[in-house]
Amino acid sequence: MKPTKYILFIFLVLILQSCRSKTELHQVFDESGNLVEEYTRNIEDFSKEGLYTRFYEDGKTPAEQATYVRDTLDGWKIFFNENGDTSSVSKIEKGILHGPHREFHPNGKVSQAYHHVNGEIIGIFKEYHESGALKGEITFSGNNENGHFVEFHENGKKAWEGTNKDGKEHGEVLKYDENGELIRKLNCVVGRCETIWKKEGIKD
Repeated sequence: MKPTKYILFIFLVLILQSCRSKTELHQVFDESGNLVEEYTRNIEDFSKEGLYTRFYEDGKTPAEQATYVRDTLDGWKIFFNENGDTSSVSKIEKGILHGPHREFHPNGKVSQAYHHVNGEIIGIFKEYHESGALKGEITFSGNNENGHFVEFHENGKKAWEGTNKDGKEHGEVLKYDENGELIRKLNCVVGRCETIWKKEGIKD
């Protein structure tokens, strides 16, 4: 064999060796023989590597799916209800929540939508009625409710509006009826609120 052909042969062997799977499928069963967990793991140190699935008691319906890199969550983490429908989706980077998060009503429509940055909820936290109509928006910082918030009746009219500080109402808070008409003003100090004005005829 000529040297150039021999070198090429060795190169191809090395490529084939590097392409061989370094993972194996691992399954965990309960006492009844139903599948509980299934994942791929590194054959050298048995660390999770790739897709992980946890099942409900029937051993068939996924309850949770996630992706691992060297035993660390990295990628999308999905939870399912017992019907097999998605109940929540989170983005994880190197074991830390980082990216969009969505939760869903049983009918499949989004119930909550927000964003993680390095494990903390940052920005606008949105909630939705089962109909799909916007239920409310809450400003988050420092993993807590801080800033403007607004809630809506299911017909789309504003129900409440105000500001939060460290997860509690703080400052002026406004309440509206189902027609969107202002009916009450409250002054709040770290969650303790008192009415400072109300529409005539509105009972306490």
